[in-house]
Amino acid sequence: MENKIAICGIVTIVKKFKNRETEIKIIKNRIMDNALDEMIKGFYSVWNTNMLLRHIAFGDDNTANTNTMTKLVNEIYRVPIIYKARSGTGAIICRAILKDTQPEDTAGIATIREIGLYAGTGSFDWLEGSGKDFGLLLSRVVLNPVEDKIASEEIQVTWEYQIERG
Repeated sequence: MENKIAICGIVTIVKKFKNRETEIKIIKNRIMDNALDEMIKGFYSVWNTNMLLRHIAFGDDNTANTNTMTKLVNEIYRVPIIYKARSGTGAIICRAILKDTQPEDTAGIATIREIGLYAGTGSFDWLEGSGKDFGLLLSRVVLNPVEDKIASEEIQVTWEYQIERG
Protein backbone atom coordinates (compact mmCIF):
# COMPACT_ATOMS: atom_id res chain seq x y z
CA MET A 1 0.00 0.00 0.00
CA GLU A 2 1.30 3.46 -0.90
CA ASN A 3 1.38 6.32 1.55
CA LYS A 4 -0.05 9.60 0.38
CA ILE A 5 0.39 12.79 2.30
CA ALA A 6 -2.57 15.10 2.82
CA ILE A 7 -2.64 18.56 4.35
CA CYS A 8 -5.80 19.74 5.99
CA GLY A 9 -6.24 23.12 7.59
CA ILE A 10 -8.90 24.50 9.83
CA VAL A 11 -9.39 28.14 10.76
CA THR A 12 -11.24 29.02 13.96
CA ILE A 13 -12.52 32.57 14.35
CA VAL A 14 -13.67 33.81 17.75
CA LYS A 15 -15.32 37.20 18.14
CA LYS A 16 -14.96 38.76 21.59
CA PHE A 17 -16.96 41.64 22.98
CA LYS A 18 -16.20 42.90 26.48
CA ASN A 19 -14.25 39.71 27.33
CA ARG A 20 -17.12 37.45 26.27
CA GLU A 21 -17.00 35.16 23.26
CA THR A 22 -19.91 36.03 21.04
CA GLU A 23 -19.39 33.91 17.97
CA ILE A 24 -17.25 31.02 16.79
CA LYS A 25 -16.74 29.95 13.18
CA ILE A 26 -14.75 26.98 11.95
CA ILE A 27 -13.76 27.00 8.29
CA LYS A 28 -11.70 24.60 6.19
CA ASN A 29 -9.08 26.40 4.12
CA ARG A 30 -7.19 25.98 0.87
CA ILE A 31 -3.41 25.69 0.57
CA MET A 32 -2.07 27.83 -2.27
CA ASP A 33 0.20 26.44 -5.02
CA ASN A 34 3.19 28.62 -4.05
CA ALA A 35 2.95 27.33 -0.47
CA LEU A 36 2.95 23.70 -1.64
CA ASP A 37 6.02 24.40 -3.78
CA GLU A 38 7.79 25.98 -0.81
CA MET A 39 6.94 22.97 1.39
CA ILE A 40 8.64 20.46 -0.90
CA LYS A 41 11.91 22.42 -1.14
CA GLY A 42 13.19 20.63 1.95
CA PHE A 43 13.26 17.39 -0.06
CA TYR A 44 15.48 18.59 -2.90
CA SER A 45 17.14 21.87 -2.01
CA VAL A 46 20.11 22.71 0.17
CA TRP A 47 18.46 26.06 0.90
CA ASN A 48 16.07 26.44 3.78
CA THR A 49 12.42 26.85 2.97
CA ASN A 50 10.79 30.22 3.51
CA MET A 51 7.80 29.03 5.54
CA LEU A 52 8.06 30.75 8.93
CA LEU A 53 4.52 31.78 9.87
CA ARG A 54 4.46 35.57 10.33
CA HIS A 55 1.10 37.34 9.87
CA ILE A 56 -2.64 36.94 9.53
CA ALA A 57 -4.20 39.45 7.16
CA PHE A 58 -7.79 40.63 6.80
CA GLY A 59 -9.50 41.80 3.63
CA ASP A 60 -12.88 42.98 2.42
CA ASP A 61 -13.31 41.05 -0.83
CA ASN A 62 -15.15 37.73 -1.12
CA THR A 63 -13.86 36.58 -4.51
CA ALA A 64 -13.74 32.78 -4.61
CA ASN A 65 -10.40 31.09 -3.86
CA THR A 66 -8.13 29.77 -6.58
CA ASN A 67 -5.02 27.64 -6.09
CA THR A 68 -2.80 30.26 -7.74
CA MET A 69 -3.62 33.21 -5.47
CA THR A 70 -0.53 35.00 -4.14
CA LYS A 71 -2.22 37.66 -1.98
CA LEU A 72 -5.59 38.65 -0.58
CA VAL A 73 -7.82 40.34 -3.14
CA ASN A 74 -8.07 43.52 -1.03
CA GLU A 75 -6.08 43.45 2.19
CA ILE A 76 -7.22 46.06 4.70
CA TYR A 77 -5.05 45.15 7.70
CA ARG A 78 -2.65 42.53 9.08
CA VAL A 79 -1.46 41.51 12.52
CA PRO A 80 1.56 39.50 13.62
CA ILE A 81 1.14 35.96 14.82
CA ILE A 82 1.44 36.01 18.61
CA TYR A 83 1.46 32.27 19.25
CA LYS A 84 2.66 29.26 17.29
CA ALA A 85 3.50 25.78 18.39
CA ARG A 86 3.68 22.21 17.30
CA SER A 87 0.42 20.69 18.47
CA GLY A 88 1.16 17.04 17.73
CA THR A 89 2.90 14.82 15.20
CA GLY A 90 2.59 16.57 11.86
CA ALA A 91 0.51 19.40 13.31
CA ILE A 92 1.01 23.10 13.93
CA ILE A 93 -1.19 25.80 15.37
CA CYS A 94 -0.84 29.58 15.23
CA ARG A 95 -2.92 32.44 16.56
CA ALA A 96 -3.31 36.19 16.03
CA ILE A 97 -5.70 38.81 17.39
CA LEU A 98 -7.22 41.78 15.59
CA LYS A 99 -7.65 44.17 18.54
CA ASP A 100 -10.65 46.35 19.24
CA THR A 101 -8.80 49.46 17.98
CA GLN A 102 -7.61 47.85 14.73
CA PRO A 103 -7.60 48.82 11.91
CA GLU A 104 -6.50 52.18 13.29
CA ASP A 105 -7.52 54.22 10.23
CA THR A 106 -11.17 53.21 10.74
CA ALA A 107 -11.08 53.30 14.58
CA GLY A 108 -11.59 49.52 14.78
CA ILE A 109 -14.54 49.25 12.41
CA ALA A 110 -14.17 46.82 9.50
CA THR A 111 -16.04 44.51 7.18
CA ILE A 112 -14.09 41.28 6.91
CA ARG A 113 -14.74 38.94 3.99
CA GLU A 114 -11.34 37.23 3.59
CA ILE A 115 -8.53 36.15 5.90
CA GLY A 116 -5.07 35.04 4.83
CA LEU A 117 -2.11 33.37 6.52
CA TYR A 118 1.25 34.78 5.43
CA ALA A 119 4.69 33.25 5.88
CA GLY A 120 8.29 33.96 4.99
CA THR A 121 10.90 36.63 5.51
CA GLY A 122 9.12 38.80 2.95
CA SER A 123 6.04 39.12 5.17
CA PHE A 124 6.05 42.52 6.87
CA ASP A 125 4.05 44.29 9.57
CA TRP A 126 1.22 46.59 8.44
CA LEU A 127 2.96 49.92 9.27
CA GLU A 128 0.28 52.22 7.82
CA GLY A 129 -0.15 49.88 4.85
CA SER A 130 3.47 49.59 3.78
CA GLY A 131 3.45 45.84 4.58
CA LYS A 132 0.28 45.16 2.60
CA ASP A 133 0.36 42.16 0.23
CA PHE A 134 3.92 41.11 1.15
CA GLY A 135 4.97 37.57 1.96
CA LEU A 136 4.04 34.06 0.91
CA LEU A 137 0.27 33.57 1.05
CA LEU A 138 0.07 30.13 2.60
CA SER A 139 -3.69 29.95 2.76
CA ARG A 140 -6.87 32.04 2.41
CA VAL A 141 -10.44 31.66 3.63
CA VAL A 142 -13.52 33.50 2.44
CA LEU A 143 -16.07 34.29 5.13
CA ASN A 144 -19.71 33.58 4.51
CA PRO A 145 -21.50 35.32 6.08
CA VAL A 146 -19.33 38.41 6.33
CA GLU A 147 -17.93 39.55 9.70
CA ASP A 148 -18.79 43.14 10.54
CA LYS A 149 -16.38 44.21 13.28
CA ILE A 150 -17.33 47.08 15.55
CA ALA A 151 -14.82 49.17 17.48
CA SER A 152 -15.25 47.38 20.81
CA GLU A 153 -14.80 43.85 19.37
CA GLU A 154 -11.67 41.85 18.89
CA ILE A 155 -11.30 38.91 16.56
CA GLN A 156 -9.07 35.98 17.43
CA VAL A 157 -7.99 33.77 14.53
CA THR A 158 -6.46 30.34 15.12
CA TRP A 159 -5.03 28.46 12.14
CA GLU A 160 -4.28 24.77 12.51
CA TYR A 161 -2.60 22.48 9.99
CA GLN A 162 -2.40 18.72 10.13
CA ILE A 163 -0.18 16.75 7.76
CA GLU A 164 -1.45 13.18 7.54
CA ARG A 165 -0.71 9.92 5.82
CA GLY A 166 -3.51 9.16 3.39
